[in-house]
Amino acid sequence: MVARVLAGAALVAVVSMPSTVHAQDLAHSVPSIASTLASAFVNARAAEDQVAAPILLRPSAGTFETPRRGALTLRSMYMATAAMQMLDVHSTVKALDRGGVEANPLMTGLVQHRVAFVAAKASVAALTIYAAKRLARNNRVGAIATMVAMNSAYAMIVANNYRIARR
Repeated sequence: MVARVLAGAALVAVVSMPSTVHAQDLAHSVPSIASTLASAFVNARAAEDQVAAPILLRPSAGTFETPRRGALTLRSMYMATAAMQMLDVHSTVKALDRGGVEANPLMTGLVQHRVAFVAAKASVAALTIYAAKRLARNNRVGAIATMVAMNSAYAMIVANNYRIARR
């Protein structure tokens, strides 16, 4: 089950790779990706330990409980995923307006139709969040690591798109 969720998340990531990413750009940043992922994961765990968990009311039982450990981290990762997809749309559109070219053949047709492009990116965010939630049922640490990896990859892609848009 976990393998299917990870395979689905990987497929979503490949299909949704934005336009202006080139292999040589990613090849130069692979060592920094690993260190970024490791430090982000450690920082997320440390921040989670320092933040006091809010008390939530369970409607059915009428009792108070605190969220499970890692729930706050995952929620923030879900919000970051949605933000990264929105920034990807903005940066891709900006790069295309400045003469950039869509490098992902699966997205080439979509970027010409802005509404379809935004809908596709919203779907990517929703599917990524859904896959992470499914993964978190059995492997919370794996879900957090997957979300850190996806968000980090999209952050680099967005940065590259904005760099191309400045040229």
